Amino acid sequence: MITIEWRPIGSAPYDIIVLLTGNSGMLKPYNKYVTVGYRNKIYHNKHWNEINGDLITDQFYEPTHWADMVNLPEEK
Repeated sequence: MITIEWRPIGSAPYDIIVLLTGNSGMLKPYNKYVTVGYRNKIYHNKHWNEINGDLITDQFYEPTHWADMVNLPEEK
C-alpha cells in the first residue's frame, strides 16, 4: 500500500504536477475529491489548473492539500 503525505496547499510548489485534494460542493455524499494539477506561478498562487489546462476552481473544487505525484507505470 502507498502512503501519501498530504501537505497544506500554501506550501505547494509552482509549475510542478502534484496530487491535490480538498472540498467539493458537487461530490455528495463524500464532499472530497482527488485530482492531478499544478499551481501556475503567473497568477501568484490564485489559480490551480488540471493537467489539461482547465481551472480547478471552475469545477467547484477548492484544493486544501497537496502531495508529491506517485510513480506511474511506464509504457512498454
